[in-house]
Amino acid sequence: MSLKQSLRRSIIGEISRLEKGLIEAREDLEVLKSLNTKKALYIIELDSMWEKEGEQSIDFEHFGELSDSIKKAEGRFKSVNKRQDIQANYTVQVRIGERNYDVPKKYWRK
Repeated sequence: MSLKQSLRRSIIGEISRLEKGLIEAREDLEVLKSLNTKKALYIIELDSMWEKEGEQSIDFEHFGELSDSIKKAEGRFKSVNKRQDIQANYTVQVRIGERNYDVPKKYWRK
């Protein structure tokens, strides 16, 4: 196989992957129409800033409201790490269809 043939195969594969992603995104747009954000599955990741010193990061899933999901994740983080405060980087996502989407900070940052 020549270099051009290999590149062509690679480009065709990329086109297929992108087309599949577009189909899935369109399906998620349909699911979004009926999404109740007060009863959704939220995925919260709290990556500890002190992990190198032995502290644990957590991944937390909760079905309910966004604010409750974050509070419960923070409670778990404090309990696991025996802390009163939170020194972590947050990743907040919501499940729509089969995929997770980032929730912009303006909707959950205090």
